[in-house]
Amino acid sequence: MKLVKIGATWCGGCKVLDAQLKQIDQTEIISLDVEQDFDKVEKLPKVKNLPTLFVMSDNDEVLHTWTGVIKAKDIIEKLKELSS
Repeated sequence: MKLVKIGATWCGGCKVLDAQLKQIDQTEIISLDVEQDFDKVEKLPKVKNLPTLFVMSDNDEVLHTWTGVIKAKDIIEKLKELSS
């Protein structure tokens, strides 16, 4: 399981989410910029708001999606729920 964060350098909420993601251990976190990584972002489900955070399986199936800033504890709880 991995986290994929979609953001942008100009996005204030993305910076806040980055700080929350730093508190999460033992999970791969991939950060994509909507402008710099457009070729990768366009392959994901439609992103309407920033930041968007996907929980993805090892075979790239989207298991859960959040938009906006999410607290680290809520992300960790969801990861535990999805892995059990």
